[in-house]
Amino acid sequence: MKGISIVAPDVARLVGQRQPAGTEGRRSLPGGLKSPAPPDVRAADATGGGDIQAQMDRPSPDEETSRVNPESLDTDRLRLAPVAETDFADLCRLTAHPEVGGKLKHGVLTEAETRAQLDTYRATWDSRGYGVFVMRRREDGAFVGIVGLWDHDEGVGVAMRYAVMPEHRSRGYTKEGAIAVLKFAEQQNIHPVMAVTRENNLVSRQILVDLGFALREIRDTGHARLAIFALASGGPA
Repeated sequence: MKGISIVAPDVARLVGQRQPAGTEGRRSLPGGLKSPAPPDVRAADATGGGDIQAQMDRPSPDEETSRVNPESLDTDRLRLAPVAETDFADLCRLTAHPEVGGKLKHGVLTEAETRAQLDTYRATWDSRGYGVFVMRRREDGAFVGIVGLWDHDEGVGVAMRYAVMPEHRSRGYTKEGAIAVLKFAEQQNIHPVMAVTRENNLVSRQILVDLGFALREIRDTGHARLAIFALASGGPA
């Protein structure tokens, strides 16, 4: 079983950070990667239709300075790269689609709103050393969707967000990308990892279980009942 590898940029491209000695170039992450096809999943965040979210404690300043902003995360089928200006057109397609962007917390976005979102995603990478990745198929570079971490705007903390284009559903890409992000978080010492989904979202809850999460709490927020999960020891297999 192939693992996940991080391709790190050269020193000049690090986000205000020094690359630890001996980590230049490609670094293999521990553990293999299993990517069975999940149920049809379109998009996820705290209040969207897919409703998956991962919350993590914010790292200390010392932890921040030790992180490497990766050039890419490679899985068997996908290449995940931090969202960039060259991804703007594809991001517009995603956020304008009612079954993809419309399922996220923000809903369908205009081009101007997508521009603001892209700027926020990039700023998070610059300031935090983590953020949203664009997923592309390694075989042909086709845009699959997004997956990654962002600072949630309702005080939830650092959250996992993903959204997959309709033509790439039901192929296991969501789970494959999520596993890569969780392993990246582990490698960069971002922990603990939590996850939140609506109580009645059985698809998302099953995906969380498959990823190694365990239910910890059901919380009534007044507008929704949320199932709160914690990543079990060992994380995704």
